[in-house]
Parts: sequence; C-alpha cells; structure tokens
Amino acid sequence: MLNNDDIELDNNSIKKENKNNIICHFMPFCIISTIFIYVLIYFIISFVHNNNFSYYEAKIITSEKLEDYYNSKSLNDLESKIIEYNKKAKENNNKNIYYSSVTTYDEIYKNSKIIKVDDGYLIKVSSKTFSTTQLSSSGKISEGSEKFDKTFNVIFTTDLLIDTSNYEYSYVGIVGFQNPYLISTIVSISFLVCLIITFIILFKLNKIIINEDIHDNENIFKTPFHKKYFKYSISHFKNTKDIVTISLLFALMLALKAIKLPSGFGSLGLNLVYLAFAAIGMLYGPLVGLTIGFFSDVLGFFIFPSAYGFFPGYTFDAMISGFMYGIFFYKTRLSYSKCFYSRLFVNLFVNVFMGSIWWSIINNFDFNAYINYMFIISLPKNLIYLIPQSLLLFIILKPTARVASSFSIMDRKVYDNFSFF
Repeated sequence: MLNNDDIELDNNSIKKENKNNIICHFMPFCIISTIFIYVLIYFIISFVHNNNFSYYEAKIITSEKLEDYYNSKSLNDLESKIIEYNKKAKENNNKNIYYSSVTTYDEIYKNSKIIKVDDGYLIKVSSKTFSTTQLSSSGKISEGSEKFDKTFNVIFTTDLLIDTSNYEYSYVGIVGFQNPYLISTIVSISFLVCLIITFIILFKLNKIIINEDIHDNENIFKTPFHKKYFKYSISHFKNTKDIVTISLLFALMLALKAIKLPSGFGSLGLNLVYLAFAAIGMLYGPLVGLTIGFFSDVLGFFIFPSAYGFFPGYTFDAMISGFMYGIFFYKTRLSYSKCFYSRLFVNLFVNVFMGSIWWSIINNFDFNAYINYMFIISLPKNLIYLIPQSLLLFIILKPTARVASSFSIMDRKVYDNFSFF
C-alpha cells in the first residue's frame, strides 16, 4: 500500500517529466511561430512598406518650369533618342554609351512626385521602380539607389533633348526606408519571449500536463544513437523487396527534377524532389538516403545537364540532405516539428550556407559577393519558403506512412505515433 511519501515522490516525478516534455513539445511550436512572424514582418517591410512608402529623392536646381521637360512625352522621346544613340555607338565601337535604365522612363514618371522648393524642385520616385538585384555575372549587388542616380544623371545631364546648362542635378537619398532584417528580428524575438512566458505561466498553473511513453525497441527509437539503428538502415540494401521500392521512389525523384518552379529570387528555383527524398529517408534510413543522394545528383546531371557543368559540391549537398532526412524520419516518432527541423537544416545549412559557397566558386565571387548573394538572395528565399515546404512535407509523409504501414514496409507503431508536435 502506498504511503504519502510514495505518492509525493510519484507526483514529483510526474512534474519533472512534464517539465522536460513541455520543452520537447512546445519549443518546436515556438520556433516555428517565431520564424513565421519573422517572414511575415520581413514581407510587410520589404514588399509592402519599402516598395510603396519609401522614395528616392533627387534635387533639380533650375529657373525653368520643370513640368515642361519632366513629363511623359519628353521622357519617352529622350528614351527613344538614347536607345538610337547607343545602338549607333555600339556599331561604331564608340565607348561613350548612355546608361540604360532598368525600367521605362514612362514608368519612372508615373511613380514620381514633384515638389517645388525655393531654388528648384525635389523629385521623389517610389523605390519599387528601382529594385535592388544581384548581377549573377559578378555577384555585385545592384542597389536601387545606384540605378536611380545613374538614370537621373542621364535625364538631366544628357544634351540629346535639352540644354543641360539650365539644370543642375544632385542625388539627395532615400526617405522612409526601413531595414527589414532589423525590424523582423526585433519583432520575432519579442514574440518568442512572450510565447515562452505564456507557456511557463500555463505550466505553473497546471494548465498544461503532458505524458509521453515511448521506449527504444526494434520498431521505434528515441534517438539514432542506438547500436541497432544503423544496422536496420544498412539491412535494406540486402532485401530485394526494399531495393525494388527504393528504385521506384528513386525514379520518382528523377522525374520530379524536371519540374522547376520560379521562386522570385533570381535564378533560384523550387522543386518537389525533397518530398520523394524525405519518403526514402523515412522508409529506409540515413544510409540509404545518403546513397540515393549521390546517385540522384550524378544521374540527374546527365539527364538534366547544367550549363555550368558538373560540380561535386552539389553532390555532397544531396548526400548530406538524404542522410539527414533519414536521421529525422527513420524509425522514430514522426511529427510536423521534425518536418520543420529537417527543412530548417536543409534550407539554412545546405541551401544557404553550402549552396552560396558552391555558387561563389562557380562564378568566382569574392567574399563580399558571397555575403551579398547569401543574405540578399539565398537567405530570404529559403526563409520565406521554409514553412510552406515543411507543411507540404508533413501533408505528404503522413499518408505515405499510412500506406507504407499497410504494406508492412513500415511498422504500424511509427504511423500510430505520427503527431503535429
């Protein structure tokens, strides 16, 4: 019969277990929510506020009425004359070529505001008209302010249409611009702190009670660092049924390589190869995933050759990705948080960090160009698509696990323990 001391000891054990479990269960939710808030704020600042509510400013000192020259008709005429002049200059090997704006002069005028000041005019142009991009040939970031300055230098210092002695141009700067990285970081960290404090308060009030009872066995492991874990993974190479299934999934991977969707970030694209890749890792483990990663990249190059040639760095990326999908999904309790963590690793380490290194080597970027590419192009793209990719992975893996358990490819206990957290 239990006495009061035994009951108190059991209660303390349960509370200690709950304290450990709350971290395991809700930290993924906190991290996922924080990244979602970061991406949301980044999107609002970069694509809503900065594009529509920040402006490049130029000051024009002139005694003439600016509207007589700075209007849609005159700017279109100037653009036509510049195009014609540059064409003849190239034919005659003339190095004196005017800068061609990245957008039409008519578009610049439509997004302009003219303000009269004492000694002339201020021209404000919406920053979305001169977007910041990276030149893939050099790795150099082409700033919107640089494009704006060059364009307006041409408009007011080119004598193809006006007497430039009557106009004095100077670049003032950009107004209303907010740093999306800084603001997103501050807001997301504040949100994370508030979320953690909320869970701690609910836990202290006994509003959150979590019990979990999963033990290591031959069907499901709490950790991959178990003596039998990798033995099970390598055993799939000896099973004919497993080899046939792996071959079918491998063929699906190669077929998915043909589907590439635009991401909106330069030459970086999106594909669905990772879904079949993760399924292989879930069913057959990290060693099979590593092997499939090697063959998928090598054979994929011959089927879909790249203009840049074969580069072994991307083979390493595929191998490490396949290995990690196995670590996250093979013979373990499956959840959305693991889908998220697997994509977090692939997106940040493989795609952003390693991918930027390989791209810099291929294009002979210096260190500054590497940093520019990583933080301006690669990092935003991989953060923005992180949550949608992990959600899609969760949506695909759960029914895959059910089908696999029905055909005895996966143990039923793995599917039964499939949860969101």
